[in-house]
Amino acid sequence: MTSDVNNSMDFFNTSFAVFGAPGRYLQGRGVARLAGPCAGTLGGHAVLVCDDIVAALVEPVIAESCREADVQLQRVEFSGEINAQTGPMLSRRLQFPHGRPTVIAAGGGRSIDAGKALREELGGGLITLPTVASNDSPTSKNYVLYDSQHRLAEVRHMPRNADFVLVDTELLARAPRSFFLAGLGDAIAKNSRPTGALPPAARRCSVPAPPGPQM
Repeated sequence: MTSDVNNSMDFFNTSFAVFGAPGRYLQGRGVARLAGPCAGTLGGHAVLVCDDIVAALVEPVIAESCREADVQLQRVEFSGEINAQTGPMLSRRLQFPHGRPTVIAAGGGRSIDAGKALREELGGGLITLPTVASNDSPTSKNYVLYDSQHRLAEVRHMPRNADFVLVDTELLARAPRSFFLAGLGDAIAKNSRPTGALPPAARRCSVPAPPGPQM
């Protein structure tokens, strides 16, 4: 690996306020067509990480976009659980002999996390393209590893968030309704995290939510 992902953020002192976010967040119908131009700002090679189902949805668009942007594209198939060997395993499948290709991670949370693991192995850029609105993996710098018993083993942290997040609303609209409902639950659950991270005194000083409409 190019860096120690668990120690790369140690210089941050928790007494400081730290804000992290993707380099660019793009949302709209057909925004997947910008994958090539976005990848082109990061280099001349890109690797698409996704499973076969997602590939049928996005690979033709991404491949055409990369051709027009003069970016060489390779797809690496991923399915299954993510573990400590996922990044090295995916990197061995690459056909680019030199340089650091940009990773385009497409699909649900698991495929995008696999793309993050590969990005950490390569040290290049990262573009995320969610096909479901079920989680916050596309915008997060974290990714999750599991053990052989499918239990949570580790949460790793990239040095930075994705360079580009491409949220194609046309793709999300095609996803099963259950994924959208899961995303609502994920967002509601995360709303409690900032409050839980505050010291008790700060929680008592929090600003109350504005009153709702009168019925």
